[in-house]
Amino acid sequence: MSEFVLPERLKSPVQIGVIAPSGFIRDQIQTELFKTHFTSLKHNTFLSSNLSSHYLYFSGTDPERLADIQSTTRNSEIKLVMAARGGYGLSRILADIDTSKIACSGQNWVGFSDFTFLNLALLAKENYVSFQGPMAATDFGKPDISSFTRDHFWSTMTKKSHTVEDIHSPHPYRNQILDGTIWGGCLSILASATGTPFMPEIRDGILFIEDIQEEPYRVERMLYQLYHAGILNRQKALLFGQFSQCEPTKTSAFPYTMDHVVQHLRHLLDIPVLTGFPFGHIADKITVPVGGQAQLSIRKNAFSIRFTDYNK
Repeated sequence: MSEFVLPERLKSPVQIGVIAPSGFIRDQIQTELFKTHFTSLKHNTFLSSNLSSHYLYFSGTDPERLADIQSTTRNSEIKLVMAARGGYGLSRILADIDTSKIACSGQNWVGFSDFTFLNLALLAKENYVSFQGPMAATDFGKPDISSFTRDHFWSTMTKKSHTVEDIHSPHPYRNQILDGTIWGGCLSILASATGTPFMPEIRDGILFIEDIQEEPYRVERMLYQLYHAGILNRQKALLFGQFSQCEPTKTSAFPYTMDHVVQHLRHLLDIPVLTGFPFGHIADKITVPVGGQAQLSIRKNAFSIRFTDYNK
């Protein structure tokens, strides 16, 4: 892959554009809460036209949601673009998003869950670095915002490097340091993107994954899709984030757990498979530059990770 294209580092205060490219905001009180939070930090907030809309499963029709993305990209005053929430819907409009204009904008695009589709597309088509991180309504629209999430987010967005220390992770690997491109996100989206033009080809990378409400055997099946496609064997390490509510159901043929999945992957792959990466559908999450560089320091039952080369 050629050289990555980097967004501009945030310098406070900034104009924050909030879009709803997937699901609708179920409680509009969240909008007032994240606006209040951003205002308290001296930022200005620009709300997309469909932020309070509701059409079927989505925040608006496909053309309406696409128009919001396009108008946000054209607004040169907006330096940070944040998804309000995830859900489903980006895959319906992904082929029509002008990723080249986003890459030329210098804007920082942030989200997770369904937003993973856009993270992957920007990397695959433009080599553009974007972010897996907190969302406006989901994370900053709470009355009790996680200080862990808040501090890691603003530190990552306003500095040229960011380090997450002492992540507890029992594992069988020797002490080592690995360098590579950090990328990944929601596993079900990664599996869905495999074989499409929106899946980047990252070699010698550090892949992180997370998901929610999937039975462990389904998680393993999606990982096998990445394995059979040759994606897992091209990486230097695989980081398991938080798999929330991913437990075997009472009707499952066997109580196959996420521990079983991890142990199997460790036998399958010749790379470190680590757990405990602090990201996912959880309150306390870090912000990860998708396409940035990472240095993974593995030691006994723990690891640290440092992100660099993700902004300019």
